[in-house]
Amino acid sequence: LKFWFCNLGLNALSDIEPLTPMPIPNWLIGACICVASNALTALGLVAQKYSHMQNELIQEKRKYYKQPLWIAGMGVFLIGQIVNLAAMALCPQAMLSCLGGMSLVFNTIYARIILGEQLSLVQVLAMVSMIFGAVLVVVGAPVPDAPEMVYPGQVTAALLQDYFVIITLTLAMSIGVLAIVAKLNLPRLKPMVWALTCASCGSYSITFFKCTAHIVALSSHCWQHFEVYCLCVLACWCALMQVHTMNLALRWGNAVTVVPTFFALGVIFQLALSQLAFQELSELKGASRICFFCIGVFLVVASTIVIVTATNPGTEAQDEDEEEQSMPLLADRPKAASAPSLFCRSSSLIELLNTPEFRASFDDERIYTVSFTGPMGIA
Repeated sequence: LKFWFCNLGLNALSDIEPLTPMPIPNWLIGACICVASNALTALGLVAQKYSHMQNELIQEKRKYYKQPLWIAGMGVFLIGQIVNLAAMALCPQAMLSCLGGMSLVFNTIYARIILGEQLSLVQVLAMVSMIFGAVLVVVGAPVPDAPEMVYPGQVTAALLQDYFVIITLTLAMSIGVLAIVAKLNLPRLKPMVWALTCASCGSYSITFFKCTAHIVALSSHCWQHFEVYCLCVLACWCALMQVHTMNLALRWGNAVTVVPTFFALGVIFQLALSQLAFQELSELKGASRICFFCIGVFLVVASTIVIVTATNPGTEAQDEDEEEQSMPLLADRPKAASAPSLFCRSSSLIELLNTPEFRASFDDERIYTVSFTGPMGIA
């Protein structure tokens, strides 16, 4: 070919070097890992619910921790949490905070495929809005430079800055004051205070886990540095506090207010901590990127609230049955025959948390588990 090019007088073409493929940026790999983590987290939650539904159909009821399918679902849930740790080392927290909402989209899809739950038009539109918002966040979020080897002290230095410590102490004191006021004078404020505490603890847990993942990925002999163990202890403590405060919030209040507050504040706190700990939002430059990022965050938060609070079509029929049972005159009316189905009852996340479903799987008090490495979810 080179001889042929030369004879045609195209010597310049003979000197063209083959194109080398561009490497895939780390943040894009991290975003894909985060989406995969969301899919696993949602699959684990739906598997646990399906296990409870199967348990209701058998004569000998078993507790949830004795159900093989529930154990498998919890295993998948935990794998999704662990996988997300890898995304934390590659992707900025500002991007991860909004990509976590994709777990709600996967949860809705799995509920339709596995549980047979019906979807309303509002839920479908909210899912589309969530995906569009996540794409805008990925497009507009600040992209970090190529990672370099770091010392653990460099990662933890931002957490020890005066402004970070002062803001953290101010937030803790404010929550403490609100808790005292709610206990003495405003008991109706209790669920919102606990939801605020849960969202803040979850955000700090994610920040500490991200610092740990950053040290493990970008430093040599990470196990020899005490900063790794300190961060793991802080992250686990915040995660346990998140689980505890979520249970307190659901005990004192309705899920219709607690859960959307937790999800929305979680995104806001994560964005704030991404700036305080990593100065990520300072790299957000350009009018178009800022616009894309802000619109994307708004769509993610709004879509999260809609997906969580939306009622499925199957719930309306159940509400009519309950109304007829409470009113004898309505109960005498003939109803259209319908075949019995395992999936006859479908409800939103709010209704599932508000009602004592699957009593045979639990003891007197139901304990809820929440996701603490990024993806949104309550089990």
